[in-house]
Amino acid sequence: MLQYTTKDVGSVSNDSTSKGWSMDETQVLRQCIKKFGYGCWDKIIRLNLIPGKTHSQLYHHTMRLCGQQSLSHLKGIHFDTKDLYLENLNKTGENIKRKGGLIIYGKSQSTEEEKVKMRKYVFNNFALSKSEIENTRILRLKFSGNDRMRKEKLQQVNERLGKIEEAIKKKEKEKEKEKEKEKEKEKEKEIIKRNFNKKTKLNKNEKCSAFKQLANKETKMKKY
Repeated sequence: MLQYTTKDVGSVSNDSTSKGWSMDETQVLRQCIKKFGYGCWDKIIRLNLIPGKTHSQLYHHTMRLCGQQSLSHLKGIHFDTKDLYLENLNKTGENIKRKGGLIIYGKSQSTEEEKVKMRKYVFNNFALSKSEIENTRILRLKFSGNDRMRKEKLQQVNERLGKIEEAIKKKEKEKEKEKEKEKEKEKEKEIIKRNFNKKTKLNKNEKCSAFKQLANKETKMKKY
């Protein structure tokens, strides 16, 4: 009988066993997918359930837990990765292709229609019931000294990143204000230009009317 253990789980990028992942962390990831559904990476990070793990690390480790590469069609489904792994492990045939131990899908299997079919299949065969989801308990990881140091460093990095983001936003606001000032200046220039043109037109008209008056006087004087 096949048994599923974390020894079966390797890194996507190399053949080492679960590199960078402890058994407890792997267990928590399985529990999170059961409790929150596949693709719950934001929630895992926000609740700090697996400290130090990024979206990419969570996604790639889940691929190993499921035994396949393409997982986008599983989004939001609550299931146990063990069940899907065992099914994928037993799949055979000409159409089944593997890379690094994971099942990969070709173009014909990556169409929207095929993804909908695969989603329905997983949902009908592996989705947990409401009671199973409610009864799922997530293990609280105990931090070692190294984990605490790593957590503190991550917090420091996040704080620095937050300050950098604030500084960038501040500069962007300042640039926006400068642009608005420039626009106002341009408008003022346009108004001044228009007023000047109006005045020059008036002056020309006044000169023309003065010349006409002089010309009329001269013609009258000639008559007399």
